[in-house]
Amino acid sequence: MDNISPSVNVLENEFLRAEVLADGTVTLTDKSTGQVYKGLNAFEDEGECGGPLVHYRTNADACYTTFGQPAAVALVSNGPMTATYRVERDWELPEGLEQELKIHVPHGSEWIDNGAMRRSTRKSVVRLVTEITLRQGSRRLDFVTTVDNRCQDHRLRVLFPTGLEKATHCHVDSAFDVVKRPISIPDSTGWYEEAARTLPTLSFVDVADGKNGLAVLHYGFSEYEVQDNADRSIALTMLRCFGTAGNPTETHVFQALAQCQGKHVFRYAVMPHAGDWQSGGVPQAAGAYTSPLRAIVATMHDGELPPVSSFISFDNPGFIVTALKKAEHENAVVVRGYNPAPEGIEVGMTVPGNTASVTRITLEEKPLGDLTLAKNKAAFTVGKGEIVSLLIKTK
Repeated sequence: MDNISPSVNVLENEFLRAEVLADGTVTLTDKSTGQVYKGLNAFEDEGECGGPLVHYRTNADACYTTFGQPAAVALVSNGPMTATYRVERDWELPEGLEQELKIHVPHGSEWIDNGAMRRSTRKSVVRLVTEITLRQGSRRLDFVTTVDNRCQDHRLRVLFPTGLEKATHCHVDSAFDVVKRPISIPDSTGWYEEAARTLPTLSFVDVADGKNGLAVLHYGFSEYEVQDNADRSIALTMLRCFGTAGNPTETHVFQALAQCQGKHVFRYAVMPHAGDWQSGGVPQAAGAYTSPLRAIVATMHDGELPPVSSFISFDNPGFIVTALKKAEHENAVVVRGYNPAPEGIEVGMTVPGNTASVTRITLEEKPLGDLTLAKNKAAFTVGKGEIVSLLIKTK
């Protein structure tokens, strides 16, 4: 079996080929479709005049990117099952914000006119270290980026240009749902507030044009933007550093912790696919990424279970399982899931042989009705966007 890195700065398995370029960005090829994505994992940094609720650019904004900026690229590990490259850079960015002061002395008393906010001419170094990993049999490319932030009043984002200029919408997960949102920003002329460009996300953002798609899976990011340009870049906010509450009517109180100084670790991945988010299995892939299986090593011992077994399984991957827990008020198990599809689905489930009953319940665990159980199998219908909770009792 060949190593995952067959040549310099290249990662390749049966599904993907990734080339790490001199500026640290990745060119990714989906071998099943032939689609190529360029410039992945670039970074963008701009000034921040806002607060916890909204981002405001500086009046004289200076936006920096790492496109074309050299980085140190090194192979960390290489084998037939996994390989990792490390990309390091020390990025000089404005230290913070500054304001031009104009002192007027007309015919006596002087007064001071505060000019527009702008990024400072003084620079500090922000260190970025990214480890890029590809595993055998995996359809995703994994990233772990460590940011050592030494600057203030700025927004740092990681960019993934999709190049899918025909895409008009993106799909993003939220609580018990997958939301379809337009990429274009509505005209907000006359609005009290400008239309939001950044929106919330839980674990993935997907852009597709009907033929090809690119999903960015992530762990812990809360804000994204799909840029309305030919690149259709997915931008994930890593840091948004500010010093005040962001409201000019409030008393200025410096908030040091909101400047997000020090080291931060970010985990995310990219997964190309054919078709849309449903045919590409994006919610399932995001769940596997954010909640991976954990292997437990035990001593050798006798047992009654077969080498391969599943305690509870569902025959329809469109039913997204979100919880498996002990019931609140009795000795039973609750399994919960939802249907993010725009149409209803039929789901069959297999339960352990000692199952006595399967009951459909509310979120408060109040019974709605028993399912028919035959030969350890039961079936149920899940409507569009519906949440289903099941109570499983044993004999």
